[in-house]
Amino acid sequence: SLIVTVHEETLPALESIIAEFTSGLRFHASSTSALLYQILDYLIDENMAFTLKTRNRLDDLEEQLEEDPDWEVAEQTLPLKRQLAHLAATFEDQLYCVSLLQTIDSESLQIEGLQDYFRDAVSHLEHSSRAVGRQAARLNAIHQDYLLSAQEKTNSRLRLLTIVSTVFMPLTLITGIYGMNFHNMPEMSWSHGYLIVMLVMAAIVVAMLWGFWRTGWFK
Repeated sequence: SLIVTVHEETLPALESIIAEFTSGLRFHASSTSALLYQILDYLIDENMAFTLKTRNRLDDLEEQLEEDPDWEVAEQTLPLKRQLAHLAATFEDQLYCVSLLQTIDSESLQIEGLQDYFRDAVSHLEHSSRAVGRQAARLNAIHQDYLLSAQEKTNSRLRLLTIVSTVFMPLTLITGIYGMNFHNMPEMSWSHGYLIVMLVMAAIVVAMLWGFWRTGWFK
């Protein structure tokens, strides 16, 4: 009639159950199986509480992204991914253990009269596993949205740089031509040559910008 627990540090859950047991609080039955169920139920409830906290953190993460799209989300998603992966593994192990306990039939561990409680624990674990899976998918969606937003910003900057580079290409060509040291260039002797060239360059810039606007480059 003993339950031996093996753990590296003191567990608050066990300490609470010990306090309840020593205070005279009666469990579902006076048996080792009832005490084992009480321990498992307490741990499952604690992990479900962690799952709810993770969901709240996801809500806060989405709100921050809506308020500030430039906010760095990468440093927040990695700890959440690790926590969700840990919760998923924990629920998987607990579900296996609780399901296996329902099939054990021995004199030292009898769950007669406690089947409904163990089935309830299995139901809670299955629900929590699905909740963790949904949260992991939701976190991946948030991360993908952030990556798409960052990619869109990068594309916008590259588009602007492309427009600037394209506009300056003909201007660079013109300045390169008139920068050559040839004596027989009739434009060099024009009294208004400088003004004419500047007007031509300005007209080229305006025409190109108008063409880019018509084709939707600034959208």
